[in-house]
Amino acid sequence: MSKKITRFTFNSPCSEIPRWAILEREYLELANRAPDMLADYLTPEGEIIWPESVPDFQSNVDNAFEGFSSFPLMYLLGGGDHLLEYSHRQYDALTRQFSRYKRLSIGSDSEIVKKTGRDTMLVDEWYPENNWMHIAEGSMFLYY
Repeated sequence: MSKKITRFTFNSPCSEIPRWAILEREYLELANRAPDMLADYLTPEGEIIWPESVPDFQSNVDNAFEGFSSFPLMYLLGGGDHLLEYSHRQYDALTRQFSRYKRLSIGSDSEIVKKTGRDTMLVDEWYPENNWMHIAEGSMFLYY
């Protein structure tokens, strides 16, 4: 037996816009500019430019994806269409970037690399050698 969903219809505007709604719109306006603000930190293809002073950046694959994972949500909340396009571009760019990185170059144990039969950080868009919490963090693009 299905349950009927109650519908509400409002035919007149509210007398005053709530403060939270104004702040949300301001936030989304700022979020709409985020891709331009991040441009200096990415290659033209969208890969992250890492400073050489950060030697183990590749071991933080989930953190790289997390930095861009809220863009689909911002789009769903009312941000511009470009945010969804940007999130797709960044997911693809980061997947390409981390699929190229060799595990031995970040200090992975050569015996473990040999036993697993793979030498890249990502395999088929998956980060197979981390705990579930970090795998979930790196997979947040898939949530929305």
